[in-house]
Amino acid sequence: MKTILVLLFIGCVASASAQGFQLTGYAGYTIPAVVKGDFGKYSLQASPNYGVFGSFVLPRVKGFPGNVNIELQYNLQNSELEQQKGNVDSLIQLGGASMHTVLGGATMDFSRKQIKPFAGVMVGFTCLYPDAYTHITRFTFSLLGGTRIALSESMGLRLQGQLFFPSVYNDPEVGLEPMAVARTGVAPNAVVICANFTGGIYYQFKSKSRELKK
Repeated sequence: MKTILVLLFIGCVASASAQGFQLTGYAGYTIPAVVKGDFGKYSLQASPNYGVFGSFVLPRVKGFPGNVNIELQYNLQNSELEQQKGNVDSLIQLGGASMHTVLGGATMDFSRKQIKPFAGVMVGFTCLYPDAYTHITRFTFSLLGGTRIALSESMGLRLQGQLFFPSVYNDPEVGLEPMAVARTGVAPNAVVICANFTGGIYYQFKSKSRELKK
């Protein structure tokens, strides 16, 4: 609940101060994610992913190489969950799993030209819905980087790589399911690393010429 309130606050502040808004729809591919437990390794298999970014473009600041953007993101991945006990021959199919991630954060452009490299950090939560277990919700930290390529004043391409770090830790505020550790043997402080590569098209809804002095 605290994470949701923080994301809503970020969105409200960004919308009040933004000089423009970009909406990006994207699709891509996620490489396998693995977490170790007492009963073996659990892996979320490679699969396509889809999502959307809402980017509030803040007024330019003199001395900065490019714009600062407040970002809100929703990402969806539908995959297969597997368990490996000791060796490859013991691979167990646990059925499908869908992963929904909601994040908020900031990115910075490193250019004001047609091609704009960028990097940023985001935080939020991930909801995992596996067929074999009850769903769980976890705090998630993310690093991302890529480039925006303007095709016109209002449209362009967004290409990026992104790392998600959903934490498996004991916090009832993010939906701890008490028996999950007992059934899977995954340590409460484990961190899952999910990496994806995506491409999409953005549309710039408005643009105001405002600049702040540093």
